[in-house]
Amino acid sequence: MVTRRPLELRLSYVNKMVCPEPYAMFEEIKGTKFTDFGKVKENIIALTDKVAGTSKNIVDKPIIL
Repeated sequence: MVTRRPLELRLSYVNKMVCPEPYAMFEEIKGTKFTDFGKVKENIIALTDKVAGTSKNIVDKPIIL
């Protein structure tokens, strides 16, 4: 995937007994866990457009995932 904002991935080990399904969380979307990675992609696009606009601008503010 190509983004117009840097994408900073912060990975954490989670015990499968505690949380059996992988999930993603965005720093800009507090309190929401995404288990559908199609929705993760949609949110990356939406967060990019929110800051960089829709006219192919590039910004240096990262999306923290």
